[in-house]
Formats: sequence, C-alpha cells, structure tokens
Amino acid sequence: GLISVRGKQITLRPLDKLKVIEQRRRWQLLNLGVPLVLLGVFGAVRAWRRKRRYARF
Repeated sequence: GLISVRGKQITLRPLDKLKVIEQRRRWQLLNLGVPLVLLGVFGAVRAWRRKRRYARF
C-alpha cells in the first residue's frame, strides 16, 4: 500500500546537457507558438460564429 511507497528510494536522472542545448530553441518556440495559434484559431471561429449568428436580421 501507501506505506511501502513512502520509504521507496528514487533515482534522479539528469538531462543530457548537449541535447538540452540543441533542442532549447525548438521547445521555446513550441511552448510560445502553440498557445498563440490555438488562441487565434479559437478567436477566429468565435468571431465567424458571431458574425453568422447576428447577420441574419
């Protein structure tokens, strides 16, 4: 149960520094770009739906 989990030892596995340096820019752009793109798509769909809904008068 939970008692055995409390005493369990964990081993830390450090990241490969060379790989971190190589992929740093990619992850920065991904973490910045994907949310912005999703917000843009959501806003465009919302604006399109509002325009379609209220333009029928």
